[in-house]
Amino acid sequence: MTLLSTHRQETYARLQEVRATLEVIKRLESTDIQTPDPAEVAILRGLFFVHLYGVLEHCVNSATQAVLQHISQLNVRYSDFIPSMHSIALDGVFTSLGEIKKGRWEKRLELIRTQLSPSACAINPLVFAKDLQNIWYKTLLALFDCLGLSSLPVPDIRLKQYIDEIADKRNAVAHGRESPVQAVAGRRSPDLEIRFQAVVAVVEHIFDCFELYLKHREFIRQDQRSAYP
Repeated sequence: MTLLSTHRQETYARLQEVRATLEVIKRLESTDIQTPDPAEVAILRGLFFVHLYGVLEHCVNSATQAVLQHISQLNVRYSDFIPSMHSIALDGVFTSLGEIKKGRWEKRLELIRTQLSPSACAINPLVFAKDLQNIWYKTLLALFDCLGLSSLPVPDIRLKQYIDEIADKRNAVAHGRESPVQAVAGRRSPDLEIRFQAVVAVVEHIFDCFELYLKHREFIRQDQRSAYP
């Protein structure tokens, strides 16, 4: 068992639900591409993207919250974080800087003093919650950059296009820009299978990266990691 095992298993269970939907589509669609499919098949294809995107969003949110909660429980000193982690650890200070009209220089000094402080940092595990409600490749990249992960958020850069396509089609259907039928016109089950496998690869990669990140204390400066066994 690892710190993220439960979250990984929850995500796998949701992927099995998407797989079940895809299998229904495969059974119902015509084997002859020249023969029009029943309306319900075309509708299911569009809803498949909504379902698949939901798994990705769930994975990223639950894993991120678990990672930040674990880091917070370690009571890491502000001064011991790697530089990029201060974008998360100092979220409250950054927010207040954008709201004040007077005393901005004092606030800037407060930020610097806090960054160098030996005080333990309590991180809000929901700090990314609003930003992870609409996940594109650039969203994942920003998340990895803030955490200080050296790897890309996808195991193969070619998967980037599928993440953005899934997000776009989900938004088109969920926000009423297009009907489920319109959003996936021209797509058939082999196309959906490719997108499904892309999400499987990405969520596994995210969990693997996060687990190694926690195991090796990559969020802490190299010279201070021994203080946090």
